[in-house]
Amino acid sequence: MTTLFKSKKNHNKPSIRGKSLENDLRTLLNDERSYNISLKCSDGVTLRACKNILATRSDVFNNLIFNKSKAEIKNIIFTKINSTVMKVILEFLYTSNIKKVDLTVKDFIEMYYAANCFKLNELQKDIIEFTKKILNDGDKDLALKYLLSKTLDVKVPFATTEFELFKYTLIKIKRIIIKDYYLPNQDSAFIMDYEPNIVKDIQKQLKPLLPYFDLHRMDFMCIMKYVEPLNVFPYERLLDAYRCKIDENISAQEIINNSRLIRGVPIFRWQAYHERFIELNYGFHVSKDGFTVE
Repeated sequence: MTTLFKSKKNHNKPSIRGKSLENDLRTLLNDERSYNISLKCSDGVTLRACKNILATRSDVFNNLIFNKSKAEIKNIIFTKINSTVMKVILEFLYTSNIKKVDLTVKDFIEMYYAANCFKLNELQKDIIEFTKKILNDGDKDLALKYLLSKTLDVKVPFATTEFELFKYTLIKIKRIIIKDYYLPNQDSAFIMDYEPNIVKDIQKQLKPLLPYFDLHRMDFMCIMKYVEPLNVFPYERLLDAYRCKIDENISAQEIINNSRLIRGVPIFRWQAYHERFIELNYGFHVSKDGFTVE
């Protein structure tokens, strides 16, 4: 028997082409050999694509590319769609699917606008359903973030101290992750004696909220005993808070005026409220907490 072709062992990896149309088209999305049109986005970034795929998948692109003038279109400028959103649009046009992407709320709004612009009804539906899921899964966290952000620089005195607000946030997050609904005192709220993966989950949930807390409004000892051991605040922020306390010459034993530790405009308190100096010299009576003069 005569062998026409000498067999050779193929040490190359087997081709994955032909197994999945979606994967093949996603590969084509990144294949420069197929590029014949440029899309300049609002952020100045230019993306490349295959005009035949765009025109076939979108009537809007079809009208832009193959217009009545029959002039060859090689460049299209988009003044209201950035490159991040356009990449998602291209992925959908090529594959009818979108892999998990990390988009901001603003990007989602722009992506919905872009889907509407290109008349991609299915993509619009996907965006709506995905947004509903985010709201259903994270509405409580969004509400807490909104509360913290709105009260961080509020111009009126806040009723709760910064530390108590941080403790409340920690308890809320722990309840979500470990279902610990009974946290009776301050010490138990800050105990992190859990499995490493649970501790990481708690820290992960806390970190996005950290910009909405002001360590300068917390007691020196509270920071050192409860906050720092959590390992969530950056070292620079902790160091800055400690330095601030030293500069102000405030220690745990010296803090008398708790108005320093709350949000908003500090509440006025008479300096000598704990003495009878004001009453004896001026005839005013100051309440025991020092906030009210009669």
